[in-house]
Amino acid sequence: MTVKALQCVELAYQIFSAIKKSPQNEMTLGDKLSDQAS
Repeated sequence: MTVKALQCVELAYQIFSAIKKSPQNEMTLGDKLSDQAS
């Protein structure tokens, strides 16, 4: 795996953990990600 791929996995894991810790923030977090993706 490249360093970039590892960083992406790490970021995804952090986001996943944040969602798990606070379900009420799931929608806002998803919206932020959607904004960045588009």
